[in-house]
Amino acid sequence: MSTGRPRFKVAVVAEQPQRAEALAGELSAVGLDVRHTGGADALELLAQRWPPDIVVLQSRGSLIGPQSLLQRLRTVRPLQSLPFIVVGADDEADQLVAFALGASDCVASPFTARQVAARIGAVLRPRFTATSVSATVASGPVRVDHALKTLIVGGRRVPLTPTETQLLSELIRASDRVLDRGTLMRSVFGIAALTDSRRIDFHIATLRRKLGPFRSWLRTVRGVGFAWRKLPADKPCAVK
Repeated sequence: MSTGRPRFKVAVVAEQPQRAEALAGELSAVGLDVRHTGGADALELLAQRWPPDIVVLQSRGSLIGPQSLLQRLRTVRPLQSLPFIVVGADDEADQLVAFALGASDCVASPFTARQVAARIGAVLRPRFTATSVSATVASGPVRVDHALKTLIVGGRRVPLTPTETQLLSELIRASDRVLDRGTLMRSVFGIAALTDSRRIDFHIATLRRKLGPFRSWLRTVRGVGFAWRKLPADKPCAVK
């Protein structure tokens, strides 16, 4: 019986092809449309022939290093705009690297295919149901272009990851209202696991860097959460 939900296209990649094949089989069994490959070069070729909705990177060992698949995902043109999830990144340092490079989520071991599929749905569902949402969210000279995944700051264009696009848009739409971490976890990631809420802080820090002189408009309310508070036009650099 059809559920009416989109059948997401998932590319699974791992440095060891047999590991990618095993995970791809498990995800296919729970209803996803999956292709698998080993290494970034093969993934780039796959994406040209069969553009996926999301990439699942199966980690084994350190993600830190100039040749890591994560870094390739952010630099190879066909893959730059795709959201990606890292599974099997158990070490906190690796998770920090993943989030810093734009990962939408990390799933530690042990995990099941259904858990990974749920995380995939949480990341992609807002993208498939956002037809009623404005393609552009604006606050003064700061604009977020959803279609292009771009931040426009006083005429300067800065690329955003899908997660950054959604997070900043949520905060701007709630202008002057404080959103706690649980609310942001649910709206951006589709989950409310406060044990993982540190990922919000990583994305907030990255957004502040990208906002440049308007970084102070993205405010931290200690012990509560975050708020977008537009300052007077002559005070964009006020310190917070």
